[in-house]
Amino acid sequence: MKSKGQIQIIVILLILIALGIFAYEGYQRWLAPKEIVSPEKYQECVNDNDCKEDETCENHICQRIVCGYCEYIENRQCKDYECCSDFNCDDNNPETLDKCIDPRTKNSRCEHEIVKKCDDGTIYDQCSINKPKYCDNGSLIDRCSVCGCPSGQQCQADESCMAVKAAVLVDNRLYELIKEDLDNYIELAEEKKGFEISLLSMTGMDDWSYTQVKDFIKDLKSNFPNLEGALLVGNIKFPSFYKPRGDNLQVRLFSQYYADLDGVFSRLQEPGTIDPLCPTNGPYCNVVAEATVPEHDFDYMGKGPNPDPELWIALLPVGFFDDSKNTYEDYANQLRPFFQKTIKFYKGQLTVQKKVYKVSNQLWDIGKIWDYYSPQNIDFYAVN
Repeated sequence: MKSKGQIQIIVILLILIALGIFAYEGYQRWLAPKEIVSPEKYQECVNDNDCKEDETCENHICQRIVCGYCEYIENRQCKDYECCSDFNCDDNNPETLDKCIDPRTKNSRCEHEIVKKCDDGTIYDQCSINKPKYCDNGSLIDRCSVCGCPSGQQCQADESCMAVKAAVLVDNRLYELIKEDLDNYIELAEEKKGFEISLLSMTGMDDWSYTQVKDFIKDLKSNFPNLEGALLVGNIKFPSFYKPRGDNLQVRLFSQYYADLDGVFSRLQEPGTIDPLCPTNGPYCNVVAEATVPEHDFDYMGKGPNPDPELWIALLPVGFFDDSKNTYEDYANQLRPFFQKTIKFYKGQLTVQKKVYKVSNQLWDIGKIWDYYSPQNIDFYAVN
């Protein structure tokens, strides 16, 4: 009788023997020669007739014919197409237009068409070097929508170009509310003045600082050298200027900051300091009375290389003392009567029987004219 331990040893030995036999048989199979799969046989041949039309018989094997990009097989030979692109048709004659008809086909052929030109040498259906001219079947016509305009000019509805001499700047939020009136006003002003007025509705312009506005105007002048001035509509920021003269201690909006593009502007007197009385009537000498300097942006202006303003600047301002009314809807309502009245005037629908135009440094002197004519008899008046 075998013990339990002896039985376990016998079982383990049997398992090891079985594993050894399995491993040996696998090794023998690995050493055995593999069956070699023969590749597909080539088509054997005696002559070309035994092969396909795009093959030839070489060494009794059919071989495929390989031709170049601009070649085709005919009678088992590579032959050239007449042309595969216009480049193949170049006859080195600048007076002809070379074209490949039906490229990469047996019917391909080159055609050499005499180049037709307008009087200035522009080829048919191309833009002249003299913008906005276009060569249309032998005639030079304006086509700025295709050929563009010279620098500083804008494309018109009739395809001509016109020099931009004035620009209107407005925040897009206000423009959307006054678009019809402002567009009509600009169109009529262009007809009356005889030059192009560029409308620039800018996103968030009312939120720009005055330095950003000036940089924009500088770029505008650079892009449109014929620009003479700009009208700023709405709540576009203007810097303030303290003491425009020695006898005037007011703080005023300062349009010359935008007009004098190369001027030097600075603040020499800090708000809250004392501006003393001085005996002389110099350009920056206070001859009124000792005063506390109010809040302001600038109080000094120096001339640039060009001592004169480069542009005129006009302003159509908006705003209310009641801050709850300072909305774009209220701004639009504030401007609308001016535009509508001016539009009627330009169209000849408003006949002015009595008018007053006054230019004066004495702002208070308008009262005499007002009292003499009475408000109902004054159609237009201006005080400067």
